[in-house]
Amino acid sequence: MIRYLKHTIPTLLFFVLFLSCNSRKEAGPFEGIHLDKNKIQFINNIEYGPNSKQALDIYLPANRTDSTRVLFYIHGGGWCAGDKDEAAFFSDYFLQAGYAFISIGYRLTNTRENNYLPEQLADVSKAIDFSLKYSNLLRVSNKKSIIMGCSAGAHLSLLYAYSAENAGKIKAAIAVATPTDLTDTIFMKGAVWPGINGGTLITWLLKDSITVNPLLWKKASPVFSISSTSPPTYFIHGKNDGLIPFYHASRAIELLNAKNIPSGISLVENAGHDLLINDIFIHLNKAESFIRKNIP
Repeated sequence: MIRYLKHTIPTLLFFVLFLSCNSRKEAGPFEGIHLDKNKIQFINNIEYGPNSKQALDIYLPANRTDSTRVLFYIHGGGWCAGDKDEAAFFSDYFLQAGYAFISIGYRLTNTRENNYLPEQLADVSKAIDFSLKYSNLLRVSNKKSIIMGCSAGAHLSLLYAYSAENAGKIKAAIAVATPTDLTDTIFMKGAVWPGINGGTLITWLLKDSITVNPLLWKKASPVFSISSTSPPTYFIHGKNDGLIPFYHASRAIELLNAKNIPSGISLVENAGHDLLINDIFIHLNKAESFIRKNIP
């Protein structure tokens, strides 16, 4: 009996350690975080990469299941500013509607690191793949993904969603105050800050000016990437947006309709480019209804 125990105890200890290590490996960056599917939870600054900007804020609804829709949010700020904290404007709304809401931080342009497109797009892709990898742990769907963004974030959202490489990953998109055509002269000439216009921001993003590399500017414009695999898309846009006129959304809708892809738009009356200072929840209701119709 003693001889049997001498052999059994080390085996049991190894088995326990093996299970413990596997559990930690499965939890990964969520190790030590108690996840309760029956409660609303907020988990901030989950790192998906080594850069300080490569982090997520995760908002989880109560009573979630493997059918819970996941909305990925990308903040605005002209690709050179802004932060994932912007998501707080929308997160409560979508949490109450039963969505998991994940706000993505990404590397910005016009920094000492010289982060040019497609690095921002690579961050979006990496963050989404990272999140879906842990969908079982978070108790959310890995098949019902929506992407949403404001302004520059909406631009990155549509670039990601309309990419042939990502076909099928995103089931619907919401684009708020989004530029769809970076070659538009009105957007390029539009004043953003003193001495800075839209063309300056785009050049910071793409490195080359439009005169040096016009094809690059076209390639970076979501409107030229619309295809039969593009997901249903809903636009929210200020009717008086002087920086990015609402025809950016209208033109995209025309091209989506030509491909028989569901689309829609809410124009916010008397609103300019900064829609976050407006009451747009009636428009979010329309966008959310659009999502439910297209993602049963």
